[in-house]
Amino acid sequence: MGKLLHGFQCKICGANSLIAYEYCANCREKESFQEVKFNGRGTIFSFTKIFVAEERFQSEIPYVVAVIHSDDGLRLLGRIEKEDMEKVTIGAMVELKEWKEDVAIFKVS
Repeated sequence: MGKLLHGFQCKICGANSLIAYEYCANCREKESFQEVKFNGRGTIFSFTKIFVAEERFQSEIPYVVAVIHSDDGLRLLGRIEKEDMEKVTIGAMVELKEWKEDVAIFKVS
């Protein structure tokens, strides 16, 4: 099982978010977020393979960056594990493996 993803949920309408905003964008209730843990699983919504990167990432190219649509209704950007690069397709199931330098790393499941 993958790692849990920490986020927030509106106590009024149940909308999920990765950031606790001052008010809920769905129901407009102020200060209504509570901290929750999401399961860290989802599907690949979109992706791209990076071949040219800034100097600090040169040793890691090529790598895949993907938009993940989580099972909890969130969309987030993350990287796919290097050993799973050839398994990446739109709709592939993924799970959060780790956080590395504030970047979510996903494993294709």
